[in-house]
Amino acid sequence: MNQNVDLNAKVTKLYGYVKRARKCYIYTEKGVRLTDMHLQGGRAILGWGEGGARSQLKDSLAQNHSGMLPGRHRNRLNRVLKELFPAFEHFACFFDYQSAELFLEKIGIETFSVIFPLHSGDCENSSAAIIIPPFPFGEITIVAFNSENPIPVECNVPGAILAAVTKAFYDSKSEKFQPTEEALRKFDDKIGRFWTRDKMLLFPKISEKDYPDFFSECLHRKILISPCFSAPSFLPHWANSGDLKGLLEI
Repeated sequence: MNQNVDLNAKVTKLYGYVKRARKCYIYTEKGVRLTDMHLQGGRAILGWGEGGARSQLKDSLAQNHSGMLPGRHRNRLNRVLKELFPAFEHFACFFDYQSAELFLEKIGIETFSVIFPLHSGDCENSSAAIIIPPFPFGEITIVAFNSENPIPVECNVPGAILAAVTKAFYDSKSEKFQPTEEALRKFDDKIGRFWTRDKMLLFPKISEKDYPDFFSECLHRKILISPCFSAPSFLPHWANSGDLKGLLEI
C-alpha cells in the first residue's frame, strides 16, 4: 500500500520524534500527545503495549529464539489462524506487505481479500487473503490461501516473532478487545462527515486528491490518521470522544 503522504516527515516536522506509545496515544519529544487512528495500519488495534504479545516476544528472546532455529512456533501460529479463518488451509508469514504480495503473484493468485484485525473480512469466496496481524512490529504480514497442490513456503521470520504474533491473535479473540457497537457509535457525530464506518474500520469520504490536505488538517489537531487513502483508519479502542473533537473544527 503506497502512502499518499510521508507520515514520518509530517509528524517529526510538527512535533519532533516519537518517544513512546501507550494504548491509542503517541507521545513526542515536544511533549505532545497524538491520538492514533492509524495504529500502524491496524497492527496496533489492540493498543500500543496492550495484550501479551510483547511479554511473549521478550520470553522467546530470553530463550534465544532470535534466529531461525527450528521450533513449534509456526505450527502454533497456523493453529490459531485456522481457528480464526477456517476458509483457508494454508498460511505463510512475511516480514512486510510487499513480500506477501510478491508471494501471491509467484503462486499465480492475482486477486485477494485484505483482512484487518478484529474483522473477519469477506473471504468466504476468496482463494487467498492478506491478513494484517494485531501485532505492531514492523510490517509483519500473513498470507492465507487455498491450493490443491503443495506449495513450498520458506518462512524467514524468527520463532520469537512468530510466537508473539500467535499470542496477539489469541488476544484478539478476547472480549476485552472487542468493542461493542454502542461504544463505537458515540464517535459517529465526529467522524461521519469524513469517513464511512464499518465497525472500527473507517473508509474516507474525502477524494484521493484532497486526502493529503485532510491528513495534514487532522495532524495539526493532534490526530494521526492513515497516511494512505486506500487503507482505512481505525477508531482507537482506548480513545474517548473528546480526543476527536478537533475533527469538528475542520
